[in-house]
Amino acid sequence: MKSNNPKCSHCGYELDDEETWYGEYKVGRVSTGDCDQSELKCPNLDCGKIFYTQCVHKIEFVQVDEDGEDI
Repeated sequence: MKSNNPKCSHCGYELDDEETWYGEYKVGRVSTGDCDQSELKCPNLDCGKIFYTQCVHKIEFVQVDEDGEDI
């Protein structure tokens, strides 16, 4: 599955999976409900600015074989 983590609008730093899902103490709570908004602090030590994100749920279909493997 492709990851799409929050990205700082000031410096372009993209949070990794650990920061997104378990970094509440470091960056702030990343809200993951559809249309939820989050106020986050960039963990990049050269930036550290506040930025905002909104979670958007998308439905995507991929072609698979009879075993469920991607084609």
